[in-house]
Amino acid sequence: MPIRYVTVTPTVLNADAYDAGDTLFDMTEIPNATGPGGAPCVLDSITIIENADQTAAVMTLFFYDTTGTFGTADAAPSISDAANLNALGSYAMPSANFLDVGGAKTAYAGNLGIPVRSLPGSRSIYFGAITAGTPTLATGSLVFRFGFKDA
Repeated sequence: MPIRYVTVTPTVLNADAYDAGDTLFDMTEIPNATGPGGAPCVLDSITIIENADQTAAVMTLFFYDTTGTFGTADAAPSISDAANLNALGSYAMPSANFLDVGGAKTAYAGNLGIPVRSLPGSRSIYFGAITAGTPTLATGSLVFRFGFKDA
């Protein structure tokens, strides 16, 4: 079964260090995640490219079938109870998965098997993230590559 890759670069702060438990970025679209007509699929892999070369820490990603407010960057998550009902799943990328490749770090997790779906008429899903560490990131320094398999 072929894997469809989607690369997304969320907007992060160009400011001071985040605190553990902070929102890394607000809800971000993953376009063309699902199959034609919004057919369900499986999130098979996640690659995180962290070009700021920060100290590796657990990064937890939360996936949703619709957009909304996940939280303000560099503050605690503030998603509403109603919006959180649209959750599809989550994944915590272990800090041990981040490997130093010189001036950057790359993390990979595969064979995840997380079923996802989009709303009718859409092929997009959405995600937000929190950190367990205290990174200082710049816009463009955090890139995600998601691998999807059709269900």
